Amino acid sequence: MCDRLGLSNPIREEDIHIARIVFMAPYGKTTIIYGTDMNRAGRLFFQEKFSGPDFRVNSVDISAEFREKAREHFAELWDDAEEAGRTLIVAFKTAIRISPGWHYWSHNL
Repeated sequence: MCDRLGLSNPIREEDIHIARIVFMAPYGKTTIIYGTDMNRAGRLFFQEKFSGPDFRVNSVDISAEFREKAREHFAELWDDAEEAGRTLIVAFKTAIRISPGWHYWSHNL
């Protein structure tokens, strides 16, 4: 993904424009994942899906196609996410809607 986006690897925090992601599941359950060094690749995955040169999305409903793309991206981390405590992946698996929280400085890019 870094090659496709023209970013260095390892991913630098300044390349990530998402500060947090809010995952909304059925029955009002909400999980907020704040940016950490450990979830940079996950946030970059969502950044690529939620933004482009001229647009930023504030929220999106989860489609079966989007869920499958996430499964492919997270690969071997997907199946045992619950047992391994991978909160971002676990929250995504049950989410019906996602809302990224953009870094304040990324609005000027």
